[in-house]
Amino acid sequence: MRYPHHIKIYKKRWHLVVTFLTIVLPIVFIFVFSKIGGISAGGVFVDIGASFVRVIFAYIISVALAIVFSLLLGSAKAEAFFLPLFDVLQSFPSFALLPIFSIWFGVGNITAILFLVMTMVWPILFSTLSSLHMVREDLKEASFVFGAQGGIKKLLHFTVPVAFPGIITGSIVGLGEGWEAIVGAEIIGISPGIGGFLNKASMDGNIPILTFGIIALLLILFSMNKLIWLPLLKKSHDYSHE
Repeated sequence: MRYPHHIKIYKKRWHLVVTFLTIVLPIVFIFVFSKIGGISAGGVFVDIGASFVRVIFAYIISVALAIVFSLLLGSAKAEAFFLPLFDVLQSFPSFALLPIFSIWFGVGNITAILFLVMTMVWPILFSTLSSLHMVREDLKEASFVFGAQGGIKKLLHFTVPVAFPGIITGSIVGLGEGWEAIVGAEIIGISPGIGGFLNKASMDGNIPILTFGIIALLLILFSMNKLIWLPLLKKSHDYSHE
């Protein structure tokens, strides 16, 4: 099977300009508004960075778990047993687990990451399973003919490529839920983080700073989607049509 290996982002010169502006815009906005609002730009970057690191760690763990569970559910019997269980778990409100994690691990990064994993893993898992279920029979036969009959070779040259569209689609949904969850968790008390920044501005009744924090977060998420997830989504479509 042949899959495309290059993501062509810069088809025209203005694409490079758009990418540059997408990277620079959130940074410039934070520095300019920090000067106007009389707050520390460094403190804002620390808060956003703390939230970002938590989300990234939780995302990596969630993707790894989703892939492992997808492989373990390869047999019909395993899927019939575990899928209803996973369906119940994904319907369970993650915020109900936050007090338990806080008691066990304290109010810190471990609690935040575990809470995020419980929020993010399900859309990635079910989207990955959906991609594996929709794989065409001719691709299975082709992988067998070309020697990807099992083990690492099948995993790398067949399973991962056919699951790639589901992983990317699930990642976009999971990260959206993850950012919502981390802001909520940090508002409750996990700090530092962008949620704590927004909560302090709200408690102080400082609407301009609260608005600034929301816009800064939106700009950063927009930049990530533009620079990372949209190209990966395009590549996942290429995979699904090859």
